Amino acid sequence: MRTAYRRVAAAGTAVLLVGAVATTARAEEDVSDRYRLAEATMGDVEETLALSGTIDHANRSDVAFDVDGSVVKVYVEAGDRVRRGQKLASLDTTDLEAALTAAQAELARAKAQLEQDQQAQADAVEESTPEQPTQPTQPTQPTTPAEPDPALQEALQALAAQQQAVRDAQSAATLAIADAKAALAAQQEACAGENPVVCTEALANVQALQDVVAHAQDALQLAIAALTETLTQAIEAVSGGQDEYVDVPAVAMETPQASAPSAGSIAADQAAIDQARTDLLTARHALKATVLRAPRSGTVVALDLAAGQPVSAGTTVLTVIGPGRTTVTSGVSAEQVRDLEVGQRAVVRIPGRDEELRGKVSSIGLLPTDGDDGTTYPVVVTLRAGAQIPAGSTAAVDVVVGTSKSVVTVPLSAVTGSSVRVLSGESVEEQQVTVGTVGATRIEVSGIEAGTTVVLADADAPIPDSDSSGGFGGPMETFGGPGGGMTVMRIPG
Repeated sequence: MRTAYRRVAAAGTAVLLVGAVATTARAEEDVSDRYRLAEATMGDVEETLALSGTIDHANRSDVAFDVDGSVVKVYVEAGDRVRRGQKLASLDTTDLEAALTAAQAELARAKAQLEQDQQAQADAVEESTPEQPTQPTQPTQPTTPAEPDPALQEALQALAAQQQAVRDAQSAATLAIADAKAALAAQQEACAGENPVVCTEALANVQALQDVVAHAQDALQLAIAALTETLTQAIEAVSGGQDEYVDVPAVAMETPQASAPSAGSIAADQAAIDQARTDLLTARHALKATVLRAPRSGTVVALDLAAGQPVSAGTTVLTVIGPGRTTVTSGVSAEQVRDLEVGQRAVVRIPGRDEELRGKVSSIGLLPTDGDDGTTYPVVVTLRAGAQIPAGSTAAVDVVVGTSKSVVTVPLSAVTGSSVRVLSGESVEEQQVTVGTVGATRIEVSGIEAGTTVVLADADAPIPDSDSSGGFGGPMETFGGPGGGMTVMRIPG
C-alpha cells in the first residue's frame, strides 16, 4: 500500500509539473502575443536636421553688359569653353564715342575758363601798380629793363596760393557731396527691406557723411572769403606807393578789383572741372563696357544673345560656370540655426537620383531674411568635388547635428517622454531614462542596460479614434529638434 501511494503521489507531482510548464509557456506566449518587444543594444547614433535647399555652383557667373546698346557681334556659343578675360560679345559704339568726344571738349573748356579767371585776377593786381613818372634819358646811355616790383611779386604769389586753396576746398566739397548721395541711395535701398539692423547702419553712415559735407562746405566758404580778402590786400599792397608819383582818385583804385572775377567764380570754375572729369570717366567706362568679357574661365552654359539685339544694362545675357564645387543653399529658422555649426557633415539627395552626395556646412548667415516662410537664415552646404548637378535643382539635406558612439540605444517608439516600458518576467514596468542623441530609427538612453527588453506597443490597447492623438491608446511624443525630430506614441499603462 505504501508503494502504491508513492506512485500515486509521484504521478500527482508529475501532473503538477507538466501543468506548471504549460502555464509558463502559455504566459510567455501571451506576453509575446500581446506586446511588440525590442532589445536595448549598444551602438552609435547620429542626430540629423532635415532641410531642403537649392543647388547652385560656387564658380557660377551670370554675365551682363554695364551699358545699354545694340549687339554688334557674339563671339561664343553655348557649350564653348572660355578663358578669363576672353571677348564674348560687343555693342555698337557710335553714340558712346560721340559722348566721349563731347566730354573731352567740355573738360578742356572748363580748364580754359578757370585759367582765364585766375589770370584776370592776377591782371587786376598788376593793373593796380601805379605808373612810374617819365624820367628824361640821355641819348648816349643804353636803357636797362626795370627791376621786378617785390611787392607785386609777393602779392601775386599770395593770390595764386589762395586760388589753389579755393580749388582744393571746392574739390573736397564735390567729393563729399558725391559720397553722401551714394550713401543716401544705399540707405533708401537698405531701409526698403525688412532688416532693421542694416537700415540703422545705413542711416548712421548717411548722417556721418552729411557731417563731412557740412564741414567741407564750411571750409569752402572760408577759402572763398580768404581769396576775396587776399585779392583786396594784393591790390592795396602794390598800389600803396602811388602818392609819390601821381594823385589817383580813390574811385580809380576800385576799378581793377571790381572788374576782376570774384573768388566765387574760381570755385565755380573748379566745380565745372570736377564735373567734366566725372563725365569723362563715365564716358570712357561706358565705351570700354561695350565689350563683354568672361569674368572667369569655364563653360558657357546659357546664352541669350544675337547680333542686332538690343540689350539693357544689368540684364543677364549669358552664364559661365567654372570648375569648382557645388553648393546647396537652405533657409532655416532661428530655432534650427542654433543647432548648426560650420563644418558639420551633411548628406544630400537629389529627387530622381539614387546616389547620396556628401558635403559639409560651409557658411551660416548672420543676417535674417523675411519671406513667405517667416524669418530664416541662409545656410550653405558645399558638396565634395565632382558633383554634376544642374543649377536650380531642389535637394534634400540631412545635416548631422549630434553623434553618440558606443551608447545604449532603443527604438524611437520605445521612449515616451523620459521613460520606457520594460518587460520584467510576466509584467511590464515603467522605467525612467535620460534621453540623448535622437537618430533616424533609434535613440540614445541612459538608465537601463544593454540587453533589457523594452515594449514598443501593446496589442491589447484600444485602437484610437479620430479624437485620439496617438496609436495604441496613447498620445504622441516628439523627440529631437525641428526638422530632424521624430514622433512616437505613448504606450498606455
